[in-house]
Amino acid sequence: MFPTLLAVALFLLFACSSSNAAKVVQTSACDDQSGTNSTNSAMPDEAHYKLTVSINWATATTGTSPIPGGAHFTTVTGTNHRADYAVWATGTRATAGLETLAETGVTGTLSSEIMAKIGAGSAQQVISLSGTGAVGSSEKTLLIRRSLPLLSLASMLAPSSDWFTGVSCVSLLDNDGNWRSSLERPLHIYDAGTEDDTNLFNLGNADASPKVNIQRLTGSNTAQGGVTVGFVPPKDVVGTLKIERITQ
Repeated sequence: MFPTLLAVALFLLFACSSSNAAKVVQTSACDDQSGTNSTNSAMPDEAHYKLTVSINWATATTGTSPIPGGAHFTTVTGTNHRADYAVWATGTRATAGLETLAETGVTGTLSSEIMAKIGAGSAQQVISLSGTGAVGSSEKTLLIRRSLPLLSLASMLAPSSDWFTGVSCVSLLDNDGNWRSSLERPLHIYDAGTEDDTNLFNLGNADASPKVNIQRLTGSNTAQGGVTVGFVPPKDVVGTLKIERITQ
């Protein structure tokens, strides 16, 4: 009798555990998931890419006047990752790492967040490109794993309260799961939603209360603190990111 009851109990325990496990669903944090679900086995598991960030923060490109003295872009930081992780995304709250980068240009906290995701298998590496002046460029060559094909980067517009530029969840795979040969993305201006923007080109603003979601700045936006952002779309682009597949 007892062995029979034990067997039934073990069966029920296993069945419940299996049922619960079946309910675990991998959620997506990225809008662009091109090729991430492809089973194209003919493509190599890794590919080399060259990233080129070209910056031109000037009245002609953004519509702002005047450009602040000492205008520059801080170290570009990010990673390549899976769709279940986003370094940042519009319509969501900034992480502590993105907040620190957008407000001060310091990348340590964001790098630590990425390192935690690397340990969890959701990201491959911390990517870092040199910052530039108001006009300039920097580049980096990377080895990208096919299982971690989404690229996200961020750099502070300095001086500013909490503005940054970058890209979020750009897939290096096409819809068929093939490595893209090249692509180019505009670098728009974003407000991290973490500081009051009363003094737009100033590092000493108070925290936003309450903090709000990340938003892309356009001529129709109003920044935190009630200051209308003087951009006229599409003049909210401060540069471009060029991504090229290379052979080594």
